[in-house]
Amino acid sequence: MSYHGTVPLIDRKQPVLHPSLMLSALLLPALLTITAPASRPSEVKPVKGTITVGRGFAPKNGYVFVILRPEGSADRGPPIAVLRIDKPTFPLPFSIGPENVMISGTRFRGPFDLYARFDQDGNPMSKARGDLFNAKPVRVKSGDKKVSVVLNKAR
Repeated sequence: MSYHGTVPLIDRKQPVLHPSLMLSALLLPALLTITAPASRPSEVKPVKGTITVGRGFAPKNGYVFVILRPEGSADRGPPIAVLRIDKPTFPLPFSIGPENVMISGTRFRGPFDLYARFDQDGNPMSKARGDLFNAKPVRVKSGDKKVSVVLNKAR
């Protein structure tokens, strides 16, 4: 770069940053810190367990939905994560983790209420006669490995 008096002359070999981008370039490190991944892979672990069916129930031809909601939220708002399992056989092992979150960027942190539901038509919104579910949520946290869920209630 060469100077003429006190005004710098631009060396055409050097890229020039437009003034409107200068502030963005200065703030970029801070923005990267703010928009870091929702959960660090080292601290995020799936919830694993087994789903069984209560006495007197024999589900056939359907789907199982494993649903994680924030602890104490019941059916308010969207679930944190959902796993759909086609053509289940019982006892049914499951693993639900950050790859199953419903809304991108959602942190997979507990504690959670875990619900499981056997659904005959595969539509998570329908509630048909004969669908099975666990009567009470199971309280879990990220990394739990031996979670037991019993489908013990029918519609």
